Amino acid sequence: MTEARWEDETGMIPTHEAEPATPHKQPRRSWPMVVINFWLDATLFVAVLVVVWVSVMLRIVFPPPTQAGGWTVWGLDYDQWSLVQFVALCLAAGLAVEHLALHWNWVCSVLTTKILRRPKLPQSLQTVYGVATFVTLLVLAQVLIVAALLSARSP
Repeated sequence: MTEARWEDETGMIPTHEAEPATPHKQPRRSWPMVVINFWLDATLFVAVLVVVWVSVMLRIVFPPPTQAGGWTVWGLDYDQWSLVQFVALCLAAGLAVEHLALHWNWVCSVLTTKILRRPKLPQSLQTVYGVATFVTLLVLAQVLIVAALLSARSP
């Protein structure tokens, strides 16, 4: 007769040894963070590959945009492929921001201790430095976009 085998919530067959009881055991998440990080990173990688692939295709397969009128690849013209590129780029950027959010404590710690060379600061102060840096980069990006819009000239 075979022994009945069962798996716990991690999918592992537990050993016969009893685990020590922990008084403050946290409830298990339905998705461990390592799995969430893996799928986020894998999706981010695919999104970046799509951006690179479409960018290379727009640069190599199509003629220059001013001469691409009437050209199509798989039923999409230059402008439609450019839209695919922009959507993939936005998706990749959103996933990158989510990746940063999941690792925010680490980002803030590295920023304050390694880049700014400050001694170990309280978590709240590290977060202030991190948020300030993030907001500064967003404002800089917006300033550059506005500057480009203001300096664009029609023919």
